[in-house]
Amino acid sequence: MNHSRIQRMLLGKYAETDINFEGLAQDIGPQTEWGKTKLVSYFRNCVDDIELLEKRRNVIIKLRQYFRNEPQEKKDALRLLEKAKELEAALKESDKSGEEDERLKEYYAQILWEKNSWFAFLNENPWWLEASNIWKVWLLPAMTMIIPLIIIVIPYVVLKLTTEAELSVPEYWELLQKILHQNGGQGNMIAGMLIPPWSQPPGTVSQIGQRWMQWCLSIFMFGSSIWQQITLSQHLHKITQDMRIRGQHIIELQDIYIKLSKMVRPVIEKYMDLPDNQRIPGENTLQIFGSVWNNPSLLEGLTTNVGILDVMITTASLKGIGFPTYASSNTSSNTSSNEFKLERFYHPHMRTIGVKPITNTLELTDKTHSLITGPNRGGKSTSLKGVLANVILAQSLGICFAKSMKFAPFQQIHTALSPSDTLGRLSLFEAEIEFAKEILGHAKQDERCLIVMDEIFHSTNALDGEEASRIFLDKLYAQSGVMSLISTHYVKLPEKYAENFVKPLCLHATMGPDSTLKYSYRMCDGINSLSSVREILQERGLLT
Repeated sequence: MNHSRIQRMLLGKYAETDINFEGLAQDIGPQTEWGKTKLVSYFRNCVDDIELLEKRRNVIIKLRQYFRNEPQEKKDALRLLEKAKELEAALKESDKSGEEDERLKEYYAQILWEKNSWFAFLNENPWWLEASNIWKVWLLPAMTMIIPLIIIVIPYVVLKLTTEAELSVPEYWELLQKILHQNGGQGNMIAGMLIPPWSQPPGTVSQIGQRWMQWCLSIFMFGSSIWQQITLSQHLHKITQDMRIRGQHIIELQDIYIKLSKMVRPVIEKYMDLPDNQRIPGENTLQIFGSVWNNPSLLEGLTTNVGILDVMITTASLKGIGFPTYASSNTSSNTSSNEFKLERFYHPHMRTIGVKPITNTLELTDKTHSLITGPNRGGKSTSLKGVLANVILAQSLGICFAKSMKFAPFQQIHTALSPSDTLGRLSLFEAEIEFAKEILGHAKQDERCLIVMDEIFHSTNALDGEEASRIFLDKLYAQSGVMSLISTHYVKLPEKYAENFVKPLCLHATMGPDSTLKYSYRMCDGINSLSSVREILQERGLLT
């Protein structure tokens, strides 16, 4: 295989669900969601390129050595990632004006130009942003509120200064009312406020009531217009404050990336180049926000790169991990170059849930297929998932949860651990047959393939299930370059194929003196025909 060509592994359609990439990322435990997202991306894009995998492995090894020698640096790195997690939560928090992108777009567009506008460049100009903020938030509302005062006072001052006419205040007041009434609209409102009802001549009860009503209505309308401007000013001020806060968060996040990259770059630069991060220009918080508004890819690139560092640092800080040894594959025959050895492995989820893991060892050399037997609850499914998790980790990050691991990377992985999830319109048995057909179609002669199935053809009666299993296994075992791990309750299958193709394995269990099963959860050679059916029926009250 040409290792200079990076080839993405072909994952079967059920592999991500069966292995649970999201859960596996949680088990590794990056601090940020950006790190978890990047980790899932690594899983989805597993590679078979040994040179690349060894570089990734060596990056983790070197970081572990560095953190072991410099424990304070490790503490500082993890502290920075915790801060990044806090900033992530703050940046993702939607504004109360709406959680949808379009509503947020309208929210910030009250201050900023549309990013596709000719004037979008002004969003990155700190002087313009600050001036625009002062104008929209403070000056414009203030001017709107003092306009009525200007309308009343300025004309009188101008008349007094520019003419020699003797105009008393009452005369000006009367003249101003006439002019305002002629203009209508806001003029009527202001005119109605100029002469309060108690200063007017006496009249009938109806006239007095009408004067009071008109005056109160004018006062109310004037107050409403002022309050509207105050509310608008508060709203715009809230938007700009939100922009400043988010801009500050982006500055802090950028600073965290710079510190982390400076910390790890000298350690890993021999094996990989850290991704270039386009610095978001400026120090003004509004300018930073405006730059990201115009170019969202700037923030996306920053968060992706923080996620990469999160994955590297978190992985290097894990306890109890091992590092695989990769061998070149030989798909033309099942030779020792295709051996698979996973020593004292376990699934990392055991530690996540606080259970001390029971380790197992799987070694396939001359025989690259295994049929696994054992009672329900004995650990077959967990063991299969543990193997799959370690293969995915080895072909993405270059690590394993095992004492040691040696294998030739796979080009394909196909799984069937939860066939009931693939039903659709098919019966479960039909779905299993379709999956088997699909596997045989993908098992190409020139690609190394891993196939993992839990309880093959178990959805029908034992006679039909065993016959279907034989037909499928005959075709599967005829393919070269294929490694398979298949659990089954049909104990005749490992007996049939043990001599030529299959290494029989079982999850060891024994029957106690009180007829209850004792589970060891240990994988060992051989066949286990014990059943837990009666035990389960008793627990459910169907058997006494």
